[in-house]
Amino acid sequence: MAAKGQNETGDYRVSKSEYQESEYPFYDVVDYALEFVWAPEIDTYENRKDRFDRLTPGTKVILPLVQLDGDVCNGGFQQYFFNSYADFAIEALRGLERIGATPYASLLSSAFKIFPSGKPPRERTQRWETLMAGIKSRIDKAKAATDGESMIDAYWIDPKLAAQLDELSDPWYELNDSDASLPNVLGPQFIEKNKADFVK
Repeated sequence: MAAKGQNETGDYRVSKSEYQESEYPFYDVVDYALEFVWAPEIDTYENRKDRFDRLTPGTKVILPLVQLDGDVCNGGFQQYFFNSYADFAIEALRGLERIGATPYASLLSSAFKIFPSGKPPRERTQRWETLMAGIKSRIDKAKAATDGESMIDAYWIDPKLAAQLDELSDPWYELNDSDASLPNVLGPQFIEKNKADFVK
């Protein structure tokens, strides 16, 4: 679902036809909001939060969950916490609790425990301090990355933490194949119940 030109309207919901034609409403209903909050020129948590706060209440529940599920399914909790989507990990946990995705919330809460404060810092460079075991050369390499290829080259997680996070990622995949799946059942149910927040 393309989002071209949508950001100019100030309304980040999808049209009725886009919703009806979507094969994956859990992901598709927040396309425009995702482009707005994660626009290329918006590169700090504070600026993203300012835009995030302008979204509808329902979108503020689902958008962090889409980001969380997408990253975990692509590269586990390691990838999620490494990337900027985890800037909104706390909102993601609240969202999981709000829609009744208790097993998912339990996994995310457990993943939070790798961080000294018991929750991930808002800025990803601060999360890298933990993920990269404080190794300055690795952190500096990630900070210096200017594109996707150099970021992939800089990607490194402390093996001990990686193993802990992998143990939590596998059950996530199993949940996504269950009758209580976040992207296929619980998320779409919440969207349908709060359709006005997603469909104009």
